[in-house]
Amino acid sequence: MSVIKRGKVWYLKFRPFGKQLQIALKSCETKRQALSVETELSYALKSKDFSTLSKTARVACVNIHNCQNWELPPELKPEPVRLSEQIITLGDGFGLFARSETYTTAKYPYRYRVCIEHLERHFKEGTPIKDIWTPQIRTYRTKRQDEGVKAATINREVGTLSRIFQVLIDHRLVEVNPCRLISRLSEKDGQRAACIGYDDIRRIMDCCPSWYADIVWVGYLTGMRRSEIINLKWRGVNLNKRIISLHTSETKERHFKKIPIHKYLIPVFERLGKIRDLSDDHVFRVNNHPIPPDTCKRPWDRALDKLKWAKPRPRFHDLRHSWLTNARRSKIDHEMRQAILGHSDRTLPVTERYGWINDKEFVEAIDKLVTFESETIILTAANG
Repeated sequence: MSVIKRGKVWYLKFRPFGKQLQIALKSCETKRQALSVETELSYALKSKDFSTLSKTARVACVNIHNCQNWELPPELKPEPVRLSEQIITLGDGFGLFARSETYTTAKYPYRYRVCIEHLERHFKEGTPIKDIWTPQIRTYRTKRQDEGVKAATINREVGTLSRIFQVLIDHRLVEVNPCRLISRLSEKDGQRAACIGYDDIRRIMDCCPSWYADIVWVGYLTGMRRSEIINLKWRGVNLNKRIISLHTSETKERHFKKIPIHKYLIPVFERLGKIRDLSDDHVFRVNNHPIPPDTCKRPWDRALDKLKWAKPRPRFHDLRHSWLTNARRSKIDHEMRQAILGHSDRTLPVTERYGWINDKEFVEAIDKLVTFESETIILTAANG
């Protein structure tokens, strides 16, 4: 057996029956914990005694059996939560969902929490789960639409309710998921195209705190997502090669990504490196602490408020669109643009889609990037 770490996740490699297997130990935070799970699994698989496994080792052992299509030993079969003799409420569903693997392993669990808050506000925790069916869910959607909530947000909230029902099904508390009987709302009305001009970027940055202005500038010159920036670690930054490396666990696309560092960003990283906290590997910090996702949204909106920006307003994500526009105008080729953004063109042959691009090519491409003096354009379904 061997224990290795990739990004934030520990992985266990071993050969229980001649064939090498690999399993992610997502709940292990240290190597000591991972080695402990390794010892438990080794003993359990050899002795066929699964009764003494810890919770983490038990989950890993179940995953191994499921992935290999092995019959699950009786000791590993989940015992259903017996609430059938009492009325099952939505609050019971919230509680079970909060302890489920879907929630505990989610990359952004706060998104579920926000959705649950809206669901709870409408349905109430004490509502019997049997009283929530398709008419009630459609009424909820209509109410949220009347409140001006976008279709994508409503779909996310109904999707969270669907996951709660699925957890209840797993525990044999309900038999049907009513959310699956309802089609998703069309999100075409929420589609938009935007490009933020350089002058407006500077105006927004001038109205932001200095720590947030650095994040905006990095987003504008790299095309990185906000979550990728605020979660960026020094171990992924190589100033000598001018390359940022993101592990599969750190990207939305779930594949490895390299982003070249623009020459205008070198002074930013050098300045941040001088005040680096050796006890924490985050590049961007505020008040000597990593930046919570919710905190990172407010400065952008406050800056637009200060500028009295009328709707439609630019979003932080529009910095990616702006980078792509500037890269195209700077004659950076299509394949390079897509590689930096992390996109992959599924219409291309595999040999072209995954062609290797070395660090030198990335840096040469980013050195071509020019920030053009252009106006800010925001097109939505309403004004387009």
